[in-house]
Order: sequence, then structure tokens, then C-alpha cells
Amino acid sequence: MNNHTRMITDYVTCWPEDDLKIEDCYWYHGYDFTRSVPQIEPDYYLEHDLHHFLLPEDMAGKSFLDIGTASGFFSFEMEKRGAVDVVSFDLAPDEEPDQIPYHHLHDLRAHNTTHRQMLRRSYWYAHKQHQSKARAAYGTLHAMPNWLGAYDVTLIGSVLQHLRDPFLAIQEADKHTKHTLIISEAYCDSMDPVLLFQAQPEESKPQFWTWWTFSSAFLVNAMKVLGYRDIEISKPFQLKNVRCGFDVESITVRGTK
Repeated sequence: MNNHTRMITDYVTCWPEDDLKIEDCYWYHGYDFTRSVPQIEPDYYLEHDLHHFLLPEDMAGKSFLDIGTASGFFSFEMEKRGAVDVVSFDLAPDEEPDQIPYHHLHDLRAHNTTHRQMLRRSYWYAHKQHQSKARAAYGTLHAMPNWLGAYDVTLIGSVLQHLRDPFLAIQEADKHTKHTLIISEAYCDSMDPVLLFQAQPEESKPQFWTWWTFSSAFLVNAMKVLGYRDIEISKPFQLKNVRCGFDVESITVRGTK
């Protein structure tokens, strides 16, 4: 079985290349070791924002599924908190992200492939730095593989905003959640259970990855549809994108079943 096939049909426990260089990675999450390299500028440093994500403080003996792991920050944090089985889930190499299909936008697939390869490298570089035992799994959130099994705590972190069908993704995540589901997403200020379409068809160079922002009521209702209770909601908070210099207003919702 070659490496590419294994990334689709089984857990991955190490990067297949021997030489991982920090400058060959795309850093969605930053760590202390990235701060020591001036030319590295991650998208987000999250260590001071952890309280916003409603994560369990004690994960001793529990399992954790990190959906949309990117550079792996939450996977490694949950290991620090005692999780004994951590799986980091992200988009498979042969799956295309849900790009908003503007009629005038050129084909970005080649760029996407390179970017996602660099992002996977950042996960495995950080994995080695943390001496992590987390396993990675690759697929699509629209149809997560059954062999993943189920986990005590599942986090969907800033993923739904990038998907054409966010409720389907929540439903798929639910299939792999035993007890607690946490969703943290881009926020829109509304009392109604809505999501706001973020396409910019009038712009000459529109953003093409973020489809939606979500009201907390939408996320709460989605969880209730799937049987979650004891639902908690964080206050809206700002995530600072270091690389691009803008803030992302966000909200976290946590429920149990």
C-alpha cells in the first residue's frame, strides 16, 4: 500500500518524507518554536484565546477528535490535558476544498494543492516538536469515513464557514461523537437562527474560501436537532489573524448527548 492510498484509507502516524523544514510549512497555528524564526508568520497564535473554545480542562483517559486540524494546535493541547487517544482530521490530498464558484475566477486548484501540502507539513513538524502520539486521518467532512469510530469530545474549529453544506458537516461530525460536540465558527450578530452568505460577486478580487458566518442560534438549533442538550455558548470574541492583520469575530457552542 503506497503512502497516498494510506492517507485516504487509514490513520497516518508519521510524515512520509524524512526532511521536514520549518520554512517549507504553511503555519495556520503558531507555536513557541515559530516565534524563534523571524520569517515565519502564522495565521493565528491561540494560546491566549483557549478559554473562548469551551474545551474540557481535564481530558484524562478521554478521546478527542480534532476536525479541521490544520497545524494541529488543538490536538496537541488536548494531549497536554491528558487525552489518551487523539485523532486529527483534515481534508484528504485528493479532495478539493469548497471554493465559491465565481464565474470570473481562474482555476486555483494547483495553488490549493501546494498550499495544503505545506499545511500538512506544518502539522507533522509540530507533531514531532511536541513528541505527539496523535494520529492523523484524511478525508472529507461531507462524508467522514466510518472507520474513524467515535470520540468522547469532538471539536469543529473554523471549518463550517468554508463548506458549501455546513449542516451536513455537523451531522457527519455527530456520527463520530460519543458525548461532547464543540463548534467554534465565524460569528454574525443575529438573534435568529441564520447563516450569512459571504460571497462578494461585485468585487474584482473577491475572497473565495469563506462561505458563511453563523449566528449562535443557528449553531444551537443545529445541535438540538441532533439531540444535544446542556448547551453552552461563549461570548463573541475576536481572533487576530497575524499574517493578514484582520480580526475574525467568532463564537463557540458546546453541547452534550
